[in-house]
Amino acid sequence: MGRYLLNIIIWLDIGINVLLFSGSPYETLSSRIGRRAEKGERWACVLCKLLGKIFRDPRHCWTARVDDYGTTAPNWWKAVNPLVLVLAGCTAWLVCRTW
Repeated sequence: MGRYLLNIIIWLDIGINVLLFSGSPYETLSSRIGRRAEKGERWACVLCKLLGKIFRDPRHCWTARVDDYGTTAPNWWKAVNPLVLVLAGCTAWLVCRTW
């Protein structure tokens, strides 16, 4: 059950990145913030420190980073529209919730 909940949290994290920030559907918010912090953006550095305290890992953003986030997915996955994935996930969640 623990891994199931972790997968749902990661799915929501990626969904927020896609929906709110037009981010990659292969990247979490921590990865996105880590890449921005590496570029020296102050807001990202502050968020990385905060996330480091929350997750008790000062290097959380750097270990979560996916530098090649556009190439980590198989070719068929890249052709899928991220909005379709989000809608499918929401539908699955609603169906499971009603059972």
